Amino acid sequence: MINFGGPDSRDLRTLARNTGGEYIELSNRDQLLDALQNILGQIIEETRAFASAVVPTVQAEEADKVFVSNFKPLNQASVWPGNVQAFLKPVPIDGSGRPDTTIDCGGDPDTDPASECFLWNAGEEMLPQVAEDIASQFGNLSTQRRVYYSRLTTPGNWPNVRRFVAPVAAEETTIAYDLWRGFGLTLANTADGSLDEDTESNLEADANEVIENMMALKTDDNETPDDVSDDTNYILGDIFHSDPLIVGTPVNSKFFALNLEDDGTDCGSPASSDPGNPSYRCFFRRHQNRRKIVLVGSNDGMVHAIDGGIYRTSGGYADEFDRGTGKEVFAWMPRDVMPTVKSMYGGLGQPRNWTVDGSLTGIDAFIDPVAD
Repeated sequence: MINFGGPDSRDLRTLARNTGGEYIELSNRDQLLDALQNILGQIIEETRAFASAVVPTVQAEEADKVFVSNFKPLNQASVWPGNVQAFLKPVPIDGSGRPDTTIDCGGDPDTDPASECFLWNAGEEMLPQVAEDIASQFGNLSTQRRVYYSRLTTPGNWPNVRRFVAPVAAEETTIAYDLWRGFGLTLANTADGSLDEDTESNLEADANEVIENMMALKTDDNETPDDVSDDTNYILGDIFHSDPLIVGTPVNSKFFALNLEDDGTDCGSPASSDPGNPSYRCFFRRHQNRRKIVLVGSNDGMVHAIDGGIYRTSGGYADEFDRGTGKEVFAWMPRDVMPTVKSMYGGLGQPRNWTVDGSLTGIDAFIDPVAD
């Protein structure tokens, strides 16, 4: 409650106290500006947890999970730290009314809690996938990351070619020029190999700087820059409006009821290379135990695909899905956000921007490349 230029007010003091606020008396413009900046700083730095919860409705084995995203705003940071937390429902709540991550579900389904407990936090599980050497960070090992973007060739056409968002040398002309155009470092109509050597060298350095800054660990110093003991590393960016989406077993009941594309033949074996009948019911049969992936958009410029569970045929989770690991399976950077990502991580960088901030939609698509 701000009293600017007025006499001391007992009523305002009482109102501020009864509503849990603070009463401030100010007499000039400079005091007002300082007070507003201080208040705004407190608001920005307060961690806000957004319960973008999704309860999978595909299988009974999955119906007990809840995924909650949250983030922490940081002052003057290009990317804020984000989290995707998985719980076995009902979500345990701590004394402050927030999801309680201290009640661990453990790893043994026979002895550990089977409900109302914390499974994993993708923001933490992704940290071991980050390497100091950015070039070695990309690969197919469980300790590596797979961050892709789509290459563009003829304007308006999207080829079926993906590539890691990894550093590239100017000598790899086709790939390098496509990457530079994607980041908006050159004009969209700049022809491959048309620039002089010095310009190419500068563009190579600029693009690789963006990639290295994007893929490197970030640090939240918790407002104590001189004290590294409370520093927190993060790699997953903030998730604001993008509700987690679970993709796994085919779920389109209308397609199933209509049995689209049925040709009257047998479905064939799920393990066979011959798909057999292309109908939706056969498609469902082949993919009913498909891996559970948690898809979520983040303002670090990527759609992140997180391991939400694999169907096991042996061990503690025999004939059911495990609980997932929270590790990143892959990430994808839409080409349209690449210029914004460049502005966030290149040079001095921008304090804040929105990139992949909307909710995602998943659907099973029938594709017949030979039109038969």
